Amino acid sequence: MVLSNRGFEELSKGNDLEAGMRLEQALVMNPDNPYALLNLGVIYQRMGRPEKARRMYEKVLALQTQEKAETSNNPAFSGRSLGEIAEANLKLLEDGVSAQWPSQEQGKAGIARQEDTPAPPIEKEAAVESNPEQGETIYRVREGETLFDIAARHDVCGDRLKWPILFRLNMDKFGSTEDLLNKPIQKGTELRMVQPHQASKRAAMMEKRLWIVNALSVRSLDKTVLPATALMKKGYSVYLIKTAFAGDEWLSLRVGFYASILEAMAVCEEITTLMLNSGEPCVAKIEMEEFAKHAGFIRFPEKPSQNP
Repeated sequence: MVLSNRGFEELSKGNDLEAGMRLEQALVMNPDNPYALLNLGVIYQRMGRPEKARRMYEKVLALQTQEKAETSNNPAFSGRSLGEIAEANLKLLEDGVSAQWPSQEQGKAGIARQEDTPAPPIEKEAAVESNPEQGETIYRVREGETLFDIAARHDVCGDRLKWPILFRLNMDKFGSTEDLLNKPIQKGTELRMVQPHQASKRAAMMEKRLWIVNALSVRSLDKTVLPATALMKKGYSVYLIKTAFAGDEWLSLRVGFYASILEAMAVCEEITTLMLNSGEPCVAKIEMEEFAKHAGFIRFPEKPSQNP
């Protein structure tokens, strides 16, 4: 929220470069932050990059968020939903209207500021520090919460795609993987977790291992459950990431992280026999940004189980 609002302030002043940096940082922490997506779309629109702007606006619409703009550069948008603003910006984009601020208010591509309300406090029965030297915390499950819900919480992983982290650290708490993401977990269950700030500290101290195995790429989250849990039960560290191919968005299930291509190739060969018909694993070298975002949630090296 803080980074997103700083981006809004800089964008309002016309400081596009500084605004873009803040918004990108916000999206690294939460790829589904609708305020950051909307405002970054306006930056791309102002830069004359309509395809990237359109992608940002369409992501806002896909989230179907009910969030509203506390403040906007266009008074007509204040209090309106981000989806409405994204639709209006798309209309300007389709009409070929630049996002540079014209004199008439109706010509402005709308940006939005999030309400400055403090994040909800972590309840005593929810999360407590545990084993801080290992960078881990204990989360106590609340009534009706699912693995998906918990991973998305700002005080847990802050990203629903990070559900494998919780599963890997707490495999003994999940007897069955059937409807794993949506089945409520028993209230009061204590789950080990790594929070984003803890992961950042760990990643900064880690040896840079930029080789990974892309196990498979699918379009729906539910199709990642069986292969991801199967790999984790064998001792592999997995993570999920959104990728784009031929204009479509995919979810990639990846295994990492390895110091050399030879190490990654050996793991790729092992995984191929486990995946059966689920996909065709391949080796890739990732950017530092991806490593920094995901590696801190994983304690490695981890030796895969040799048990059948």
